[in-house]
Amino acid sequence: MQTHNFHTTIAYIPKYFDNEQNTSVIDLFRNYPEKYSIVQHGNNHDGYEFICFNEEQFDSLNALYNNSWVNQKPRPYKEQENDIVEGLTRMHELQKNTGINFGKIMIFPWGISLSPTLEILKMYNYNATVNGQYQPRLFYEGDNSDNYDFNMYPASMNFRNFPVILRKHPCSSYEPINYRTDFWKYDLFLDKPLLMYSHQQEIFKKGIDKFSPVADSINHLFPDIEWKSLDYILKKMYLEKLNHDGSADVMIYGNNVLISNETDTGRIYHIRKLENMNVPILNVTVDGSPNAYWLDDSLLCFDINISANTEKEIKINYSSGSKDFALNINSIRFDTIDNIMNISIRNLGTDSGACPIAIYNITPSEFNYNLLFLSTAYISAGDSNFIQFTINDTIKNLHIILDPCNIIYETNEKNNEIYYDFVPADFGFNILSNIVAGKAEFSLDLPQTSKISFKIYNAMGRRVYLLNDVMKAGYKKIHWENSKAPSGIYFANLRTDKYVNTIKFVKIK
Repeated sequence: MQTHNFHTTIAYIPKYFDNEQNTSVIDLFRNYPEKYSIVQHGNNHDGYEFICFNEEQFDSLNALYNNSWVNQKPRPYKEQENDIVEGLTRMHELQKNTGINFGKIMIFPWGISLSPTLEILKMYNYNATVNGQYQPRLFYEGDNSDNYDFNMYPASMNFRNFPVILRKHPCSSYEPINYRTDFWKYDLFLDKPLLMYSHQQEIFKKGIDKFSPVADSINHLFPDIEWKSLDYILKKMYLEKLNHDGSADVMIYGNNVLISNETDTGRIYHIRKLENMNVPILNVTVDGSPNAYWLDDSLLCFDINISANTEKEIKINYSSGSKDFALNINSIRFDTIDNIMNISIRNLGTDSGACPIAIYNITPSEFNYNLLFLSTAYISAGDSNFIQFTINDTIKNLHIILDPCNIIYETNEKNNEIYYDFVPADFGFNILSNIVAGKAEFSLDLPQTSKISFKIYNAMGRRVYLLNDVMKAGYKKIHWENSKAPSGIYFANLRTDKYVNTIKFVKIK
C-alpha cells in the first residue's frame, strides 16, 4: 500500500470482538492509520441476517431472483434491530480493547437489507451503508428509484432518507484475474467516491500485489487523487457550489460531515440536507456546540461560518425514540446452586427497542474492568425482558450496565447501572431443619445491621412467603410454616442492602 499508494478498509464482523487479538495486526492498524481502517460488517454474519422480515418477502425475493434464498430464514424487524445495536456495541468494545477507531458505516453481509432496516441505521446515527447493490432488493411504498438522476450523486437518499452508496469489484473475474476500467473515470468525473471491494478469497488470495495494477492505473490517470479510509471519505462526501456573494451552498448526505474552507478568507456555508423527518432530530452540533437549524419543505437547513484554511465537524444527532431502559438491585435473582444470574430489564418509555447489557468483573485493587458478558434484548414499551448469565465461582464484584457505549437516546440515563457484590464469607445463610414436618428453619449471620427481604418461591416462580425486616448484626433464625405447601422444589432468596443469596431446597411430605 505504501509503494503503490492505496488504502484498505476492512469490513469487520463484530461477533469476533472478544476473540484473542493478534497484537502484530493491531500494531499495523495503530501504526499505519493512513493505510488501514475498519468499519462494521453486519453482526454475526450468519447468512442473510438483514435480508427479509417474513416468509412472504422471501417468496417474493425468490420469485424475482431465481430462488437465490431458498435455504435462508426470515429475520424479523426486532431481530434486525437487536443485531444492529449489538453489533455497534461490540464495535465500541473492540475499539476500547485495541485502541483502533472504527467508521460508523454498515456493510451488510450478503446484500443490502429492506428499506425499513435503513431507517434503523439512521435512528442509531450511522453515517451510511455501502454495498454491492445501489438499492434494497425489496423496498416499500414511498421508496423508489424512479427519479431521472438516480445514481448520479455520491449517495442515494431514495430509501428511508438514508445514504446508500455503491461499491464495485475491481475485477470482472478472478479465475483468471481480469481488471475493470469502465467505471473509474465515470465515477470520478461525477465526483463520486471510487469504492472497490474484494472478499478474502478473491483478489488478495492471488497475492499481496494483485491490486497494485489497479492502484497504479488510477494514480496515473488521476495524479491528484487521495486514497483515504471509508470513514473519512464519507465524512468528506458533500457537494459545494460557490455563490456570487462569496458564500457557498453545501449539500450533505450523512449525519457526520467534515467541511473544509480551503481558501484564504472566511466564508459562510449554507448547509442543506434532504430530510423527511422519518426519524426525529435531537440536535445539530458544529464542533460539539449546538447550532440552530430549520426545516424548509424537504430540506434540513442551517448556516455556519468557517474561517480561512480551517475545518468544522457537523453532526446531526437523531433520536432512537422515547425509550427508558431501567435496572435496579431488585431486578436480579441469583441461583447459588447453579451459579445462574437472571437480570430483568424494564422499558419505562413509550417506544420499544433493543437494549444492550454488559457485565464487567471488577478488580478493585487493580482498578481493572474485564468484560464477562455482552448481549442485547428487545424490550417492548412498558414491558420487561430477562437476560440469563452464568457466573464463575471466583467472581466477587460486578458492574452491570445497560447501553454501556451510550448509543441509545433515553429519557432517563440515570437508571442504567448497578454495582453488585457477591456474598462475603461472613454472611452466612443456611437451612437448619429438614423440610418434612411442616416447618422450615433458616439461619443467617449478618456482618452488620441490615434491612433484609426474605422470600421463598416455588418452582414456577410464584412467591409463597415474604418477610421484610430490619435486623441487627449477628446470628438470626427465620421460620417458614409450610404445612399447606405441596412437595417440590423451592428457592429461598435473602437480600440485604448490599448482598443477595439464594438457596435451592426440596420439601418432601
